[in-house]
Amino acid sequence: MKNTVLGIIGCIIVLYTAMLSLGIYSLYIHKNQMEKCLSQVLYGVMDKYYLPHDTAETGGALNNTAARNDVLEDIKARLGDCDNLNTTIYVCDMDKGIISARIENDLELPMGIEKHLSCTKTIIADRGMDD
Repeated sequence: MKNTVLGIIGCIIVLYTAMLSLGIYSLYIHKNQMEKCLSQVLYGVMDKYYLPHDTAETGGALNNTAARNDVLEDIKARLGDCDNLNTTIYVCDMDKGIISARIENDLELPMGIEKHLSCTKTIIADRGMDD
């Protein structure tokens, strides 16, 4: 009887440890996915819309709106499996070469705990003083 009780307690401890490990692993996977996605999207939009020599001819407001929409669409396409994904774009100025955005997501871990994940990235284009 004593060995049966110890066996059941041991199984419960192993299951609890496995669930805790899966929760921590899931948390880091989602955080890493959000950071990589945001970095790639911002870099791609900056590469597509920022033209350092032709800023006077490109139509700044139209370019900024298109860049903002591309950031939102790309993030939604890459992280589409997330139900409660909030994307905030703080700055999107293609004339100066700066984009800043934040992604927020609420995640439920296997143990039933809710976690709030957020990731903020800013990308600034470099250009020389003579440009």
